[in-house]
Amino acid sequence: AKCSLVGDAYTASLLIRRSWACRRENGGDESYTECQTCVPVATTPPPKPVAWDPNDGRVWEVVGGEGSRACRGRFAEDNSPSYYEEAEEAATDLEACKQLCVDRFPTCHGVEYGPGRCELWHRWQGIGSWTEPETTGFTCLRFGWSTAKLVPKDGGIDRACRGDSPEDNNEAHYELSSALDLDDCKAQCSAATRCYGVEFGFGRCEIRTRRVRFTANVTGFECHVMEHAGRTLTVLP
Repeated sequence: AKCSLVGDAYTASLLIRRSWACRRENGGDESYTECQTCVPVATTPPPKPVAWDPNDGRVWEVVGGEGSRACRGRFAEDNSPSYYEEAEEAATDLEACKQLCVDRFPTCHGVEYGPGRCELWHRWQGIGSWTEPETTGFTCLRFGWSTAKLVPKDGGIDRACRGDSPEDNNEAHYELSSALDLDDCKAQCSAATRCYGVEFGFGRCEIRTRRVRFTANVTGFECHVMEHAGRTLTVLP
């Protein structure tokens, strides 16, 4: 994707594999199974200048299920040292590691804890993936909005998130970035300052910063919203 033609503030997304849109744009040719889109260059948002409120809805969430799990960025091989810092003072106890992360709210989005090691993850897009290390005994935990509470809105599939009406798609109501898949988009929601839901399609991830009350029929997109006990979760006033 020649995104420089769009502007300096845009970059190519990750490859979107086996996309119907690729074939459509190329006359239905089945050989076109990969394409890219141009998305705005993501910048690190400023941290929220307040202390964490234990009642605001953020939770600790296991990444990768049971077993030894090490935290990663966007994919299993993405382990840039810039994503985390080692905390020797909390390397002997998981709870101490977690508490140190909470003490560094809002810049800490999770921890990786293993034998004699505590990593505080401050990658602003959150912990998007995991891997199984050769050494046993590792745990990867997100700290943020629960991705388990992101549920399909109006069926989810082929639905785009909207605000106060099916036509309300105000750009001020979401933050835009690229994502490898829906799970990556949900992980970014977990780490966001506020997230009422996500819209994902073709490598495009919208973190909805205002309530999603409606959806629109848009092929290839999915809309998921935060819910709790059958009601939309109030994540921030």
